[in-house]
Amino acid sequence: MGLALFVLALLDQYDAASEKVRFPDDEVLREWSSRGEAHRKVIRMITDRTAWAKAFELVDHKLGMLPPKPEIGVSIEESEDPRPACSTGKEGRGIVRFNMRHLAQYQAKLDELAILEKEGKVARWIVPPMKMEAIIPHELTHVVTGGFEDLWVAEGLASYVASDDVVFYMFNQRKSRVDTLERLVPEADAYARGMAFFLWLEKEQGADGVRSFARKVSRERYTPARATSEIAGQAWESIVPVEKTWSAGYIAQFKPSP
Repeated sequence: MGLALFVLALLDQYDAASEKVRFPDDEVLREWSSRGEAHRKVIRMITDRTAWAKAFELVDHKLGMLPPKPEIGVSIEESEDPRPACSTGKEGRGIVRFNMRHLAQYQAKLDELAILEKEGKVARWIVPPMKMEAIIPHELTHVVTGGFEDLWVAEGLASYVASDDVVFYMFNQRKSRVDTLERLVPEADAYARGMAFFLWLEKEQGADGVRSFARKVSRERYTPARATSEIAGQAWESIVPVEKTWSAGYIAQFKPSP
């Protein structure tokens, strides 16, 4: 098979995977869309199969874990959950819930900022806006990898795949402290702290190192310490302080506006 045919086959694979995502009935989608322009934009984002295909491609490229038989249900709701979306599942079979209480409000704010910029006005923020396009790959990562005892692994992998640096700005806005991963990472800090670890692992062991880690902890149920030690060829105890120092320096670059 030639290179061009091989690439097309891969792209077809991601498109095929996106077809396994089940959206709510059209009547439900129309009802949500009727609530306003922000709601319509969010519904278009959620139901964009091209975005889902791209998310499957990201998970495959960054983690090497394209599920062979995905089956994902999408739920759209309004809840008091502070998260814009959440998900459950493993190996590509599960449910992703989108919380319109937050997503529609956030989209409306993005629309306001876009209008200001179009008028030539400066839009200021303490923390840059979250990338809406990062939500689907983030949640898909959870459905593919499953849950973990260490929240920094779960949220770190998802943030690494989604590549949204806003988690670092939020970490610094809270004045959080980068500690070693031997200590319990607070839930709010798990996104940035975990993402920094995987960026460090990628720097040290390449993209294959992260893919190997993901497979070991998700499919083979390795502990993070054992997986990292095997990949790096060093004892976890010697890795911990080095990784912490690098991650602290990396996260410190993302300074919120005063």
